[in-house]
Amino acid sequence: MNQLSKFKYDIIGLCETRAKVESRTKWIQTGDELVIGEGNGQQRIGGVGFIINSRIASHVIEVQIHSHRIATLKLDIGRKTPLLIIQIYAPHKEYGIDEIEKFYSEVETHLDQPAYQKIVIGDFNAQLGPKDTNQRYLGKFTSGTWDKNETGELLVDFVDANKLFIINTLFQKPPNKRWTFESTNTNKTRHEIDFGLCTDRLMVTNVEFLSRLDIGSDHRP
Repeated sequence: MNQLSKFKYDIIGLCETRAKVESRTKWIQTGDELVIGEGNGQQRIGGVGFIINSRIASHVIEVQIHSHRIATLKLDIGRKTPLLIIQIYAPHKEYGIDEIEKFYSEVETHLDQPAYQKIVIGDFNAQLGPKDTNQRYLGKFTSGTWDKNETGELLVDFVDANKLFIINTLFQKPPNKRWTFESTNTNKTRHEIDFGLCTDRLMVTNVEFLSRLDIGSDHRP
């Protein structure tokens, strides 16, 4: 809670919570709500959820934890259909292509529902290299100093198939504001593997990662 008080927010997507059980909590001090899913297996892999500011909690239609990798939130924004937010934690490359493709298929089933706009956020465990000229849904500001990996190729295929813009790539940022993950090895290599996707690029005015927050993770919020 001390870290959350340092900035303004409406909804925060949570990833790798590693929670023992699914839970829904309201903080007494603020009225903000926490919804998290449990991690999978003995190692409690994954776990996703949301923190919802009390200012907009009454506009939340529903929150569903579908698995240790996928959660959805529907928000009433005064339109005929809601804003849909999907929080994800994608398998990394060691799980194999079949498992990653299965994951993206599951995300697609949740995208395939009426919504005014759709947003997908989370840890995609994917690296994007320089943009190819035929990639419509990538902006020109990819992390071009890092090679695209196989999971990056799958992410690009996913956004192309579902007409989702990778919003990190729409805004020019210096390298020290692009990376989202720092490895725990000796070299402490940094990569951009967390992304936001949306159906309308004009709804997003900025994407920035916050280095001033200590969330006890190897990822930056």
